[in-house]
Amino acid sequence: MQIQCKFISLKTGERCNAFALESGFCFSHDPETRNEKAEAVSKGGFAPKKIKLNLSPVKIKTTDDVVNVLEEVINLVRDGNLPCSNPANTIGFLCSHILKAIELSKLEQKVNIIEDIISGRKNI
Repeated sequence: MQIQCKFISLKTGERCNAFALESGFCFSHDPETRNEKAEAVSKGGFAPKKIKLNLSPVKIKTTDDVVNVLEEVINLVRDGNLPCSNPANTIGFLCSHILKAIELSKLEQKVNIIEDIISGRKNI
């Protein structure tokens, strides 16, 4: 079971909601990790804030549209044209969503077939 950080803000009196390390404090509030936190904050200040891709807008109305957009983003990550901190995780995450969209598309096709069969029987 995760333990909540024991830091309490002097300004608000509220307790930190982050999970605690072995010390009982989270990474940000642990006196032992003060130098590492300062370094992380410093590095974060140099991270790119926004990436402008100049891609044209897309309309997403079907599961096929979702698959196409996800495929495009995966290829941008693979080519290095869409920077991300962990390309392998990003690609894996997006692939899982493509699989869900494909599964949903197949289910949608089956529902359409069943609806056609039912509506055909009503016309008899």
